[in-house]
Amino acid sequence: HAADQYHANMMVTVCPMCQMNLDAYQNETNHALNTNFQMPVVFFTQLMGLAFGKSASELGFSRNLVDTRAALRRIGIEAPTPEITPAQSRKAKKTGLPMPAMPEHEEVQE
Repeated sequence: HAADQYHANMMVTVCPMCQMNLDAYQNETNHALNTNFQMPVVFFTQLMGLAFGKSASELGFSRNLVDTRAALRRIGIEAPTPEITPAQSRKAKKTGLPMPAMPEHEEVQE
């Protein structure tokens, strides 16, 4: 909410699991909280790669679930077309945010 309120162009994480969760579950969060955030979330090495002259295509910007093109255009980078459209990304569940499920434990034979 704060990133959107301060008009951030994107969020950058240092943790790959955080990046994946923030990017992958944004639609479900929007559904559960009745919001419409479309904040690109990238991994810090993607931005480092741009700084070192790699192309956005090489760095996987087309694989982010939330479209990064507008944010990258603001810094003069032409980004590739997303491979996954928002409609193809994770569908929001009507019951709320997903919760991890514990696997069924088999009884240990002694």
